[in-house]
Amino acid sequence: MIFMESRFVFLGNACGVAGHIRRPDDVVVFAKGQSSLPVTGGYSKSEANCQDCSDVVTFDSSSTMASADFVDRESAIARTFGKTDGQPIETLSKVNATVTNLAMLKRVTAERVEMSLTSRHDGNDEEPHISPKGSAIVGLRIDGYLLDIELDTDVFERFGTKSTFCDEYAAGENFRQNFSSQLFSGDREDSDDEDDTQVPEMHGYIVCTLVRKISWADKPHPNARIHHNHIHLPDYGRIYLAELLIGEGSKRLTMLRFQLGSPVGGSAAIGDGQTNGTKLP
Repeated sequence: MIFMESRFVFLGNACGVAGHIRRPDDVVVFAKGQSSLPVTGGYSKSEANCQDCSDVVTFDSSSTMASADFVDRESAIARTFGKTDGQPIETLSKVNATVTNLAMLKRVTAERVEMSLTSRHDGNDEEPHISPKGSAIVGLRIDGYLLDIELDTDVFERFGTKSTFCDEYAAGENFRQNFSSQLFSGDREDSDDEDDTQVPEMHGYIVCTLVRKISWADKPHPNARIHHNHIHLPDYGRIYLAELLIGEGSKRLTMLRFQLGSPVGGSAAIGDGQTNGTKLP
């Protein structure tokens, strides 16, 4: 058996715009604005325009940033001399993606889409505290009809780890009732034997949304229908808002996800990112 010195495993990535249209023509929308970090952390930044965009998606700008480092510079320097081996060092990781003046197949537009995740790890806890504060969807319109979107980032700021979220869910009946409209389950029907104090998971992830409420800001669209965190638009597809996957020590956030139907079929993601933090051993 080989002894391993202590280290911190960083992870952070962000993507502004990407997609793949399957029909009637096969069109790959290569990632526009992407940042990714190596296991040692660091800094990554990207900016992209829509110079070579297809008719599928257009935007004014797509910028991303990912950063991860030790908070205290002196401790980080001491680590290079082997003076802090085994001692906890606080880390901070951030990922961000911002897309402005988006238009998807010309019918769905947004003034600004911003994904933000901030991860803090004190060097002791098993999980980092990860907050989506700063994430936003501004000026989302369908065929010109403006939507009013209420995002709830405070709950994930207060309970920034999977374990604290699960503890609050198990202990608080009011919390469970208030959060039920933001939480997804793989079961179509509730079972009598199911423990309603346990957060439902899918393959190790809590699947939920930042969306507290979606409504029409003024006149409603005559055909589009709002369902929880997504809008169904006939002859277009479904637009999913602010989907959050909570894993063991990680979070992944997608601000807009398009599942396109007839006559154009395919998918796209706008403002997507992931971060975590893991100490070894």
